[in-house]
Amino acid sequence: MAAKKPAQGVSGSVPVDEPSGLLAAIRGIWESARSQAARSVNSALVQANWLIGKQIVEAEQGGKSRAAYSRRLLKTLSEALEKDYGNGFSVSALQYMRAFYLGYPGLLKIQHAVRVESGEAFGAQPEPWTPGSLHTGLSWTHYRTLLKVDRREARDFYEIEAVRNGWSARQLERQINTFLFDRLLKSRD
Repeated sequence: MAAKKPAQGVSGSVPVDEPSGLLAAIRGIWESARSQAARSVNSALVQANWLIGKQIVEAEQGGKSRAAYSRRLLKTLSEALEKDYGNGFSVSALQYMRAFYLGYPGLLKIQHAVRVESGEAFGAQPEPWTPGSLHTGLSWTHYRTLLKVDRREARDFYEIEAVRNGWSARQLERQINTFLFDRLLKSRD
């Protein structure tokens, strides 16, 4: 009597039922790694956009005629950056980066040498997250959406809820557009 062939995996060569749970374990590892990679990329993009905004603000502060200088500066930067890197550096994108830095001045904690030397950067527990600081659960699109909220307490509320509930940028925008913060505030009265 011929031995029964085990079920074939996706590639056709790995039995998925021996040992039990192997395929599920591998899928779990892979999905976790993909998710972590996406968060890392998003976080790097958010940090880069904040730092670019910081550079623009600092360059503008060195200019004498701020309004005219700012328009020329952004147009010049946009042309050069789009030539080097393609889309993503339009004048409006640079304006968002500038607004992002101004709206979230404490997003990134810039460490000073004294703090590093004191050992605070090594082995210390990270500070708990607070609104207005970087969170890997918030993408550049989340932050751009949050910039539309003028009142600080409302923006903090939406930021906290987006993190707590895992809202997509689209869900966040829907909650902002339906005035969730204001409705909840009124319901307390």
